[in-house]
Amino acid sequence: MPCLKVSQYFFAMQIDVIFNVIDRASSGLKNVDRQFAGLTKTMTRTQNCMWRFNQVSELFGRMGDTVAKLSQPYRDFEQQMSEFSGITGIVGEDLKMLGQAARRTGIDSGLGATGAVKAFSLLASQIDVDKIGMEGLIELQRRTITLAQAGGLTLEDAANAMAGTINQFGLQASEANRVINVMAAGSKFGAAEVNDLAMSFKVAGAAANAAGLRVEDVAGATETLAMNNLKGAEAGTALRNVLLSMQTKLKVDFNKTSLAEALAKLVRAMPSREE
Repeated sequence: MPCLKVSQYFFAMQIDVIFNVIDRASSGLKNVDRQFAGLTKTMTRTQNCMWRFNQVSELFGRMGDTVAKLSQPYRDFEQQMSEFSGITGIVGEDLKMLGQAARRTGIDSGLGATGAVKAFSLLASQIDVDKIGMEGLIELQRRTITLAQAGGLTLEDAANAMAGTINQFGLQASEANRVINVMAAGSKFGAAEVNDLAMSFKVAGAAANAAGLRVEDVAGATETLAMNNLKGAEAGTALRNVLLSMQTKLKVDFNKTSLAEALAKLVRAMPSREE
């Protein structure tokens, strides 16, 4: 074989080997490229999945916050009921009955169930629950909320006024509406507000009740004193002293003589300024 041909032959072989190597390398590189492309797509899908996961996680997080906020009143209500039960010793079916009543009055009054339970607690701390029973406590609670709304009082002030008047005059729970009417009418047409009347009743109520006077009589006398700038506990003290003087010095029997008649009798008995 001539040298030229030999040289060409060996050159051709080299070229063939080189291309074979390149082809094999290219095949490997193509495979790597395909795998890398697949990995890129996988990463893209993973990124998309992660984005969607983050979106879903954020959505569930917001839902969790919303559920927590929505369930907070329920948790507060259950806590209030638990504390109420611990303070009063009321459990079982009685506690269930009061819980249902609290939900109803809470909706009707706008105070919410926890506010209604607070009214129960304030009343139960001042009223003999065994004496009035669950139905009596529910009635007092409803009327106390009404008194608070009608008189522009805080729930605590209304509960104190209601419980104090019921206790001082020995009234039944069923007479709670009577208490509201007396206080509302007195504050509307007189000079003493509901809180003033409640403080007066607290001081003079027991003595007035023992003397046989009605809550309406005491409210009228208290409003008269308020017109002379005697209000609250001060008016109650003055009225109590006057009642005791009438009974001991004038021998007034309020079962036979009205308070107005007794006051007129007291005025007549007082020495005139000219004397």
